[in-house]
Amino acid sequence: MKTSSAILTLVLAAMLSVTLNVRAEDAPPPWTQSVFASFDGMNITGEMFARNVMLLGYFDERESLINLKIIEQLAKARGTAISAEEIDIALRQKVEEMIADGSAKSLDDMLAAGRMTLDEVRESVRLRLALFKMVGAEKGVKQDEIPQVVPVWLREQQQKAAVIRLVMTDPAALLYCASVNEEKISTFDLLREILRRRSDAEISDFLGELLDFYLLKKHLEDAGESITHEDLLAELKRLEDEVIEDPQFNGVSLLDILASQKKTIDSLMSEPGFQLRAMMRKACDAKVEIPVADQKKFFEEHKLDFAQREVLLRIISIYFETNDGKPRADMTQKQAVDLATEIRKRLDAGEAFDKLAETYTEEPGLKQTGGLVGNPLGESATVFQYLPELKVVFTAKEGEILGPILTRYGAHIVKLEKIKDKSFEDVQAKVYKQMRMDTRKKWLEDLRKTRNAKSSGTVGVLKVFFPALTPGN
Repeated sequence: MKTSSAILTLVLAAMLSVTLNVRAEDAPPPWTQSVFASFDGMNITGEMFARNVMLLGYFDERESLINLKIIEQLAKARGTAISAEEIDIALRQKVEEMIADGSAKSLDDMLAAGRMTLDEVRESVRLRLALFKMVGAEKGVKQDEIPQVVPVWLREQQQKAAVIRLVMTDPAALLYCASVNEEKISTFDLLREILRRRSDAEISDFLGELLDFYLLKKHLEDAGESITHEDLLAELKRLEDEVIEDPQFNGVSLLDILASQKKTIDSLMSEPGFQLRAMMRKACDAKVEIPVADQKKFFEEHKLDFAQREVLLRIISIYFETNDGKPRADMTQKQAVDLATEIRKRLDAGEAFDKLAETYTEEPGLKQTGGLVGNPLGESATVFQYLPELKVVFTAKEGEILGPILTRYGAHIVKLEKIKDKSFEDVQAKVYKQMRMDTRKKWLEDLRKTRNAKSSGTVGVLKVFFPALTPGN
């Protein structure tokens, strides 16, 4: 029996949702005062971390907790009991499934990956079994049919639930993020749910971005150049253009991407990461110029990275394996290498490459052309996918002969007939973009040092939200 996370996050729009403006009667919870980063005496606290996390719109995690609370309440009201033995069996099955698909090596590995204690996992299993038991009893379906019926059943129950979701502007939002039938769900639990679904690297990146956001905000304020709404609108236009031009988005607009993430333009412009783009442009780009002369020098020093080099080649190949990887009966690896070595000696002695290719290369098409490959080849050409060792030609000089080069199929001698590079003017935009990224990185590193910026990193965040799982606590 497999656990489906989709089951627990279904039918978000069907649930009653209102925004409460309430007064927080309790003191802020201790985690809100935890310090995750600092600079020049300013601390980035758990509260600041939480509020900015919520700006990213982690609605699915909140809905997951709401759905779990509904299942818990229904199971209690209906007296749906799950025995310890049932939990043990289901847990063993889950671990075996994860080991089989390679997502975990053991129960401990599974716990570590999910940042969960054994008690938390057992409770999750209990709720899943209760869900299936209630659906099976009410709908009268077989065990293997329950997963297909669960979505409809959940929709029916969710329509009956009184759900309240708080926004982060509500005073009580740091205490709880939602309530189901007047039973509250803590914001602390929501943050744990968000973090356990993110890798260490993602948490570290977000905290680093948050530190840079507040660092640049203070830097600009001190310089009397705070970011304006016009700055954000200009950055939005740049981002829209980048999305349209980026082939990975396949022509999908920024608005469509935001809609798929349940975001709006306004919510995007309020995110630290977006504002950081605009602040970097105002604080760094406007102050640090990159002259065209420097761009040309950078291009020459890194030509292979930008010029999209293509090469025109002549090739002599002596194969000792067939295309399907089987050894040839009439040519061993040693014989192929020895023959290629002899051919190379004759080339070095002055014999013409095309004449030797007509005699020795084993590919009919290349025999007719004296080993000349018809078209200039880029690094993504098919020949380099099958014979990646031949990519060495991209660092060779025109007229240079290389080899014998040993590959899994044979021994090859290659002559670089001609190099075709894009000019600086062709790729200047890419050169400038890379130099600007490098400049920003160096500028930001210097600012962090000047402002004595420090971060607790992933470990510091996890110590606060997962103390039972963090070594030393």
